[in-house]
Amino acid sequence: MSSFTLSKAEQKLLARETEARKRLEKRLAELTVKKAEAQNPGKEYRAVPVEQGPYTDYIATITGEKSWKYAYLTAHKNHKSWEIYKDVILGDPKNAIRIFEDLITKLKIIQGEKFVSRATAQELKKLKKSVEDLRWELWYLPTGLEFDDLMQELVFAPHKIDRLIHKRQSKMKSSKYPDETVRITYRLVEWWCSSTGDKSINAHSKGNTYDRSGIKDAVAKENLKTIDVKYNPGGAFIQRTLKTYFDLTLDNTQLKTLLNKAKGYVESKK
Repeated sequence: MSSFTLSKAEQKLLARETEARKRLEKRLAELTVKKAEAQNPGKEYRAVPVEQGPYTDYIATITGEKSWKYAYLTAHKNHKSWEIYKDVILGDPKNAIRIFEDLITKLKIIQGEKFVSRATAQELKKLKKSVEDLRWELWYLPTGLEFDDLMQELVFAPHKIDRLIHKRQSKMKSSKYPDETVRITYRLVEWWCSSTGDKSINAHSKGNTYDRSGIKDAVAKENLKTIDVKYNPGGAFIQRTLKTYFDLTLDNTQLKTLLNKAKGYVESKK
């Protein structure tokens, strides 16, 4: 018999713990969906499990025909190549929706990475001071060799923290366009272009301008906020998908910046 075989009592305890964890995960899923519905009522949500080490977190994904039409199908219908591939898309709507939702689920998993707790450079500096204070406090305590292993760690910890601080500072980016947002946009652009045959996507609106200064006409101002689907279906698709599925509202100028960053991301990966 293997030395790792659990006893009956241990197996029962493990089974109870597993069942309790499943109940908790189900409750977390319900709360996640409820929160998502409150933030964006009128849409259909489902909770998607994301494995992170030994734990399972849940994220809310918008699903259903309504969100599908809003973010993808409407833009495609206004695309110049719609007549060519509409039979493929509409031939099996359920399959088309499934493919799109699979993409969104993958992008949601990418987005979930940002919830991994990462200390800022400022927080690390405070930690370094605390480590150094603890080191000197232990140094003057009459503890003998009882904390010798901890003292060894405390000697090297400040150097480790310094390396982390340098790493954090070297990777500082605009909070409006974090890495995961650029990566998601890159994937959306890649997917759109492969589906439509477009070579690129831009954030152009009517008039092809991003300049807000001197614009007094209400319609012109609105054109700077939201891309017209008929005028620019690709840009509208990106803008609406980011808003619908990732709660990220960008005007045309901001989207232009994000698309440029996504292009840079693509080029850096080649």
